[in-house]
This record gives sequence, C-alpha cells and structure tokens, in this order.
Amino acid sequence: MRTMNIFEHRYVYIFQASTSIIVDLDDFTNEVVMLWGVNNDAPSRHLKIGDGVLIKSVKHQGIVGYGEITRGWHQLDKPMDLGRRSLSKFGVKILYKGRFQSTLTTSEMRKDRILSQMEIMKRPQGTFFILGSEEKRRLKELLKDK
Repeated sequence: MRTMNIFEHRYVYIFQASTSIIVDLDDFTNEVVMLWGVNNDAPSRHLKIGDGVLIKSVKHQGIVGYGEITRGWHQLDKPMDLGRRSLSKFGVKILYKGRFQSTLTTSEMRKDRILSQMEIMKRPQGTFFILGSEEKRRLKELLKDK
C-alpha cells in the first residue's frame, strides 16, 4: 500500500500548497481542517484514490488526523470550502485521530541537520511532520488490515 512509506522515514513530507482544501468537519466536532498530501509517488498537487492525507486543524494549527482518499481526485492549488459536509462524504477515510508530535519547516530541518543537503535539494520547499513512536504504532495498527 502506498501510504505505508510513511513509516520508512523519521519524517513525513507534506508538499506545500499556498491554499488547501478546507472542510467543516463533522468527524472532528465541526473543526475547520485542511488536507495535506503525504509523500505520494509523484510530486503533484493532485490526490488520487489511495493517497494519504494529513488533516490539519485551522483552530489548533496542528495535525489532528491521518486519512486516505477513497474516491475521485482533489487539487490543492485552490481552496475548496465544503461547508458542513464531513470528510467521509468528501471522499476521505479517517484512519487515525489524535495530535501529532511536532512540525518543522525545511529551513529548520536544515538548521538541525536532520536532512542532508542532498535530500533537501531533491525536495521542494515545504513542511515536514515528525511522527512520534505512539503515532507510528497506532497508524501501523490501523493500516495493517489493508
């Protein structure tokens, strides 16, 4: 499964989008959230069926969940306000709900020498999300049945 590469690295790369899909989520007590594509096969703003997404809370400015696209594809280069429809109706299956450990920008990664210069050159500017061991364990449990 494509989303399993989330566990092969200490970090998960989120491609940058100046605006993102915004949803008022029933699944998250009507939080307004943004979807960010998780290191998909090709660097693209298009999400396809089976691609992973991190769910970012606008209110808390943090990651509140992880999901998978279940139908259609979505562009992240323009905002889509979906009102009060839930993510499941929008075509995102929620696989994990909970806070993720921390976020780092590319420049912070470089400063902390977490990424080598070669790795940074291969990746566009964006944000990296560090998954804690508890998040990794819970995500693995949720995905192993697939």
